Amino acid sequence: MQRETLWHHVREVWQASSILLQKEGEKLNSQQHDSVLSIFLGITRLRKALMEADQIHQQNEAPLNGEAPDWNHLMLSPLTSVRGYSKLLLDGAFGQLSSKQALLVSTIHRHSQPISDLIDELYLGAHEASKQFALR
Repeated sequence: MQRETLWHHVREVWQASSILLQKEGEKLNSQQHDSVLSIFLGITRLRKALMEADQIHQQNEAPLNGEAPDWNHLMLSPLTSVRGYSKLLLDGAFGQLSSKQALLVSTIHRHSQPISDLIDELYLGAHEASKQFALR
């Protein structure tokens, strides 16, 4: 259930950033456009890392072991840029957004926090627990 919830939030962020680029991109100034592009690239990198983590998890049929990649870097670094740029856009740091743009950026920002929480629970927590288990 947690994985489904995680993927739901990731899809929401990806779709909102995709709509911003495709349908609102011409209306964004260059700083706004670059920020939205960074959000889109960040969520795309996060999606790739999640797919890799799910594949490793399914192959092992057990919690991720100490041989797993550095999940903190692969998952939380792109998420940091998603959260940071969405907050800057909402705060008007790069100029005023239209109401439609603000709604899409708000969707991105709102869905990014549960992603972080679920990554902590599903991947980072499992990775840390496996390291502790290996030490005993």
